[in-house]
Amino acid sequence: MNSVFVNSLRLSALTAVTFAALSAQAADMYAPKVSMKDMPVPEFSWSGFYLGVNSGYGWGASHSTVYSTATDETNLTGGLPTTTANTASLWTQGGFGGGQLGYNVQRDRFVFGVETDIQASAIKGAAMAEAIVLPPSGTFGSGVVNEALTKSNLDWFGTVRGRLGYSLGNTLFFGNTLVYATGGFAYGGVKDSLLAELTSTNVISSTTTPGGVPVNWDSQNKNLTGWVVGGGVEVALSPSWSAKAEYQYIDLGSTNLTAPTSLTYTGGGGAPVALTDSGTANVKIDHTYNTVRLGLNYRINQAPEPLPLK
Repeated sequence: MNSVFVNSLRLSALTAVTFAALSAQAADMYAPKVSMKDMPVPEFSWSGFYLGVNSGYGWGASHSTVYSTATDETNLTGGLPTTTANTASLWTQGGFGGGQLGYNVQRDRFVFGVETDIQASAIKGAAMAEAIVLPPSGTFGSGVVNEALTKSNLDWFGTVRGRLGYSLGNTLFFGNTLVYATGGFAYGGVKDSLLAELTSTNVISSTTTPGGVPVNWDSQNKNLTGWVVGGGVEVALSPSWSAKAEYQYIDLGSTNLTAPTSLTYTGGGGAPVALTDSGTANVKIDHTYNTVRLGLNYRINQAPEPLPLK
């Protein structure tokens, strides 16, 4: 009798445990499941202040033409002066580097911002135009050479620009990506110079005496202003860091330089005559530049923005 009672208790307990397990399993089948994809996910935002560094390469958007002329007061027998001219092209190129500071506001996928940057520059170039007059054969004349050497340096430059961008979100090969256009005010410091040297050598008369001022120069060291336009791509590396590649076209206007030269000498046998050879040199230097750069930005106090729960 006792064994039957004990067995009954055991069977009742096993039945209760089994029923409880089946009830819990059934409850799990109908309970809503929450996966990781349903959890709030931080979304990158381009809004906020940022600062960064950049470096790049620039080159002249157009060449500048250096003009040189040489005039020989030909001889002592009534010959007319002889003038020749020559030109050379001035191209500028070089590297630069500096920093930027900006602020963005993002609305949906559109990003509005303003950015300023300042650069130290080694964009420069030089060119020489040489005009030559050969001495006439059989007369008291001189060979004349006028060398016009010009140099142009963009020592530094900066911009203040607006930015209008569109966020592509997470792209296939990169993280959050922003494409943007930019444009605004540009300024920079230029150093331009033009040096003209006139050489006159009498190859016949032994009584030639050089005189006058055979060398002249003109220079401008000034700050110029203008405009800039461009565009770029910026990729988020983390909520705080991003990298960018950018192109800018910068127009700072132009400078004009001129440097006339002259050289007076006497020539002839028994009756020396004073003669004057001369030269001119001038150039209009266009300060327009193509620039490409890579940059790294750090977003100040940037925090991920959670997606709203649905």
